[in-house]
Amino acid sequence: MRRRLIALMCPVVFASAGALGQTVTLNNSSLPFPTGQANLVPEPGFGPGEIAAATFDIPQDLLPIRVTSVSVMWYSTFYSIFGPQPPTAQEDILIYRGMPPNVVLIGSADTPQMQDGGWNLFSFAQGLPDDLIITTGTKLTVGIRMDMTPLNQNGQAPAGNALAAAPAYDTTSTTQKRNPVFLTSTVNTVNGPRTGWMDYNDIVQANGQRRSTQGWDLGLVVTIEHYEPPTPPCPADLATEGSSDPLSGPDGFITGTDFDVFVQGFFTELRRGDNSLLADLTDDQGSGGPDGFVTGADFDFFVIKFFEGCP
Repeated sequence: MRRRLIALMCPVVFASAGALGQTVTLNNSSLPFPTGQANLVPEPGFGPGEIAAATFDIPQDLLPIRVTSVSVMWYSTFYSIFGPQPPTAQEDILIYRGMPPNVVLIGSADTPQMQDGGWNLFSFAQGLPDDLIITTGTKLTVGIRMDMTPLNQNGQAPAGNALAAAPAYDTTSTTQKRNPVFLTSTVNTVNGPRTGWMDYNDIVQANGQRRSTQGWDLGLVVTIEHYEPPTPPCPADLATEGSSDPLSGPDGFITGTDFDVFVQGFFTELRRGDNSLLADLTDDQGSGGPDGFVTGADFDFFVIKFFEGCP
């Protein structure tokens, strides 16, 4: 599912917590976060549809999790001399479960334009649907896809422009941490032509040399939080105890009021404000959701749920 993101330029400080806390920040690089630039090398050579991505370890005691924000280091080669360079491409944020090549896309978002010169924070709005929830697994992968929407006056995609701002890599460390991976068209690697997910460090240039001989880390930071699934609805909880209004709504308890309200709704076909039948709890087989009719299956279903109680 695609969605819009709220964008902010860092510095931003994320709250972190222990094993039983709510929010954890995962940083795949040695880039100073939320401020600092270290030894940055931008990679402006992305073509349409190509993805730069990084994989993170999911703290197992935090599962299930929800992804709440992603921060991307965006930088141009001569930023320190000429200042911020204008936007050159439109990007998407992609959230995957797993580690390439075995990943499952669970959500994507259109980002506002990246701003040159530092961390760009993209915060997911609250109340997201469950498609951005990860309930099992040990790996989370976050990608940046270059849509390459032309923004220059001649309408040409600016891939390969050495001055363009782009995802930045940190070359401070000579040891590989969480290496970026690269989803691209066919390119040459140390193992010959490849298509699809591949290690960025295996890509070779025209001269046959590796793109990188160091453990380059993609500047990506992701914030996750522990996710508590909503309590499933209690079908027999129809009304508020002691209320004279049969449409007062559930109160989290099953009492005699719920029984009386159901019987009233069953025999009078009482309807809620949205025109749904109060006593329509299941289909005529007693195994599905409401079907728009009140039948004996609804009565039997209510009685079973009434004596089962709420979760």
